[in-house]
Amino acid sequence: MNKKLFELLDEVHANFKGDTEQSFKVCFECGGKCQYNKVCCLVPGEAEYMADKSGVSLEMFKNKFLDGVMIDGETVDILKCIETCPFLKPDFSCGVKNFKPLLCLIYPLIFEPDEKGGWKLVLDRMCPLAQDSITAHYFANTGKQMIEAIKFSPEWLRRIYEIDGYDYDYEAMTKNRRVPLEQYKVYGLDELLSFRI
Repeated sequence: MNKKLFELLDEVHANFKGDTEQSFKVCFECGGKCQYNKVCCLVPGEAEYMADKSGVSLEMFKNKFLDGVMIDGETVDILKCIETCPFLKPDFSCGVKNFKPLLCLIYPLIFEPDEKGGWKLVLDRMCPLAQDSITAHYFANTGKQMIEAIKFSPEWLRRIYEIDGYDYDYEAMTKNRRVPLEQYKVYGLDELLSFRI
């Protein structure tokens, strides 16, 4: 268990409130498109954190809710590649609101390369939350400040950047899946990218 990471994630979840009545309204009007088309990566160690918060073993948690993608010999945990987020409730609320994946929690904030070869947090203008002045201001200020306290490795940011920013055909992924849905599947990068829309 990475105690420092757990403490940082606890702090972010306690202090960052992106899931408000205003943001929920915007998401509901959008229909939660990001829940159906995007890949959500977990930060290194976050699967352990979420399993602990769920009160289940890491193996059970990964088999039920996660898949992975192999990039440069390292596996990045991602939410289960099914037609919607495995935690999404019918009313578009989150089933793990108090410990939802960090990159989901802060969306529409996303990482992009900067001009100096580093990384910066920007608002994904495709998301209606980034177009709503109230939510955009909160994410761009409070969200950014919270996330910058967590030091992500440049290698991990580069890996997630390779798969982020695309929409994926989860129906095709489910049809072509070679392992049961109840099992953690590791995709090769090329295999995952072949399902881009």
